Amino acid sequence: MPYLPKTTSPVATVFFTRPDSGGNEITHLFVQATDGKSTDLIKDKKAKASFNGWSFNKKNLYYQSNARDPKYFDLYRMQVNEKPEGKVTTNIAYKNDDGLDVSSISDDDRYMALVKTNSTSDGDMYLLDTQSGKRN
Repeated sequence: MPYLPKTTSPVATVFFTRPDSGGNEITHLFVQATDGKSTDLIKDKKAKASFNGWSFNKKNLYYQSNARDPKYFDLYRMQVNEKPEGKVTTNIAYKNDDGLDVSSISDDDRYMALVKTNSTSDGDMYLLDTQSGKRN
């Protein structure tokens, strides 16, 4: 099975996305243990997921998925531990109800730059304070 680009975790766990199955365009996020065994982290077989990046401190992995609502991609934060076979702690870092895209996250994970694409040449940018929930 071919895989899309890999990224190596700072704690030696390998995360990667898998291309769609049979042309269905539904990609998932997998974790591969040191023994080579892969585990699908997205339980909903109809949901899409894609890798978004690492937190500045390298303790969290960010990914997008439309598991909650097929119309929108929420941003999830996954706490990375040394043993991927154990329980994985995941929570929604940004619940997307407005069709905005997360473009960047501050080094302390407090602020997110959100973008609304209006057209190919026009967009709006917002700054979300994740602690207060205020968006400017």
